[in-house]
Amino acid sequence: MRFLPPDEQIDLYETGFPEDDLLGRKKISGRLSKLLERIEDPLVIALDGGWGTGKSYFLKRWVAEHRKVDSNKALTVYFDAFAHDYLNEPLIGLISALSARTPTKNNKNITALKSAAVKLIRPAVRVTLAAVSGGATEMLGGAMAGATSAATSDAKDAVDKFWKREEGRHQAMLDFHSALENLTSPSKEGNSHTPLVIVIDELDRCRPDYALEVLEIIKHFFSVPHVHFVLGVNLNSLENSVTARYGPQIDATAYLQKFVSLKMTLPDQHENTHTTLLYLKKYGQQMGLHDRLLDDLFHQTKILLRRNSISIRDAAKILSTASLLPDNLKNESAFHLRVVATTLLITKIIRPSLFKELVNSSISQKDFDEYFDFDKKYIEPKTSTGEYNPEFDSALWGLYQCWQYILTGGTPLNNQYPTNVLSAFNQYPSNCEAKQTPQWVNENYLNTFKLS
Repeated sequence: MRFLPPDEQIDLYETGFPEDDLLGRKKISGRLSKLLERIEDPLVIALDGGWGTGKSYFLKRWVAEHRKVDSNKALTVYFDAFAHDYLNEPLIGLISALSARTPTKNNKNITALKSAAVKLIRPAVRVTLAAVSGGATEMLGGAMAGATSAATSDAKDAVDKFWKREEGRHQAMLDFHSALENLTSPSKEGNSHTPLVIVIDELDRCRPDYALEVLEIIKHFFSVPHVHFVLGVNLNSLENSVTARYGPQIDATAYLQKFVSLKMTLPDQHENTHTTLLYLKKYGQQMGLHDRLLDDLFHQTKILLRRNSISIRDAAKILSTASLLPDNLKNESAFHLRVVATTLLITKIIRPSLFKELVNSSISQKDFDEYFDFDKKYIEPKTSTGEYNPEFDSALWGLYQCWQYILTGGTPLNNQYPTNVLSAFNQYPSNCEAKQTPQWVNENYLNTFKLS
């Protein structure tokens, strides 16, 4: 049995979206591709979302999916900003990622781009930050520092004098822009431009100074036609980075608007209950969860989705927690303990405020009915006229009977409890009173290991 839902193997630039695209991302991918292929002006699109909304999942597959469509011509480049923020010069990482993806026929253009970039690296931070900080302290990156120390003193003096001249800075910028334009220009007369799309992921996880330098470099150095950026980012976190760097007096939202052309979001995973259930069943089977346990997880999740939000990430945690449950819960005679364990582990993940009340059997009847949506139309096998109730939910009815027995201490309600409920509580565990069952299950099955 596996502890985690298996990750799909991703071969960057090769693995697009799967045929059974549970999250429905392929459709959104197509819309993004059409926009970036159609627009000539440089765009910076922020794929905005909090942690766990699937930004990286989408972007890593999009850079491959885009080229699978014959009409799409753009060269896609994926750059993990967080993996590079130990460097002082973001420009080095960006050029390296671009160089690795550029076809050999463009070696001449890449060489020109690198040559122009080398001239820009040292003053890059000073040039880009001057507009917002009133003149920032020049920072020298490790790579450039090594190059400088290796140079002769005469060469160093020449470089310093060169950069003191305003025309030198201006020419370096023109050379960089020209090299980028040549990369996207038609290779033959009559051909169309080849757009360049650089995906920058995990930007909000970077050091504030590095994250903002990336934005500033994009704005000042890469703003040429047919060159676009897609940023995987949480804009709220990035606003905090702006405040951390420039102080609370700055309007962080207005500051970021200078760099971002458009915002897009992925559909909320909480809105698609069908997707959550498909995910639970598919990966539960792949993890090797026992059929009875997986059935209880599926049915209780389906029931709770009527009144509660359960995301794909929640479903993954539910499966991982379930994998820690002991084997004896798969026995048919332990169905009531399996039901209780399933309820508790799901509740601990999606409604932790109710978890303690369930463990202590102290939850009110009103809160209990609302949480599970225990409406009579679902739990009465027959209508008032004695006919079969088409909305009757047998899984919900079994769950209702089991928990009612616990919460009432075994006191029957209007109907007698089913034989299997009575026999289960009478025989296993023999030393456990009805109301103590959730506490016993928590201490023996759930409280040994905890997901961090």
